[in-house]
Amino acid sequence: LDRAAMASKSRQLVFNLRKIGTFLGNLLDGSVTPAGLLRMSSEELQTEECVAKKKAIDKQKDSPRLDWEKANEDKINDMCGIKGDLLNASLFTCNRCKSTKTTST
Repeated sequence: LDRAAMASKSRQLVFNLRKIGTFLGNLLDGSVTPAGLLRMSSEELQTEECVAKKKAIDKQKDSPRLDWEKANEDKINDMCGIKGDLLNASLFTCNRCKSTKTTST
């Protein structure tokens, strides 16, 4: 490792040892060796809580929201300038009575 990488890794380890007591405990009881600690990736240095949060965020990103249009209907109508009576109006006009209060079949 070059000097910059070593400095970055040492800052990361000092932060994790101070912030997360389990790493310091693992180091002191011998379950993790200092050499093993140096080889650990940033993912391995994360706490269980951080890993769980990251998995939840990734899961949320992967699942598309199927009700997006319904949930944002008010915002869409505001952006398009649809207000008042236009919200209840239909795109179709009845040929017989010329009313816009119609449904398509």
